[in-house]
Amino acid sequence: MPRELVRHLARLLAAERRVRGTRRGTRALTCFHQALLVLIWFRKAEDKTLLGAGFGVFRATA
Repeated sequence: MPRELVRHLARLLAAERRVRGTRRGTRALTCFHQALLVLIWFRKAEDKTLLGAGFGVFRATA
């Protein structure tokens, strides 16, 4: 996964969180890890249970 792509998506997620007023520490994953999770899911169509386990979050969070 190109690191710059992950960083770009993470910046977009961070901006959206600021617009929505999301407080720090209220999400299970950082913007970078959330972006990476989503991009892997799109690219590999990985099972959400396995993907979530790889990131240390539950299936519902993934």
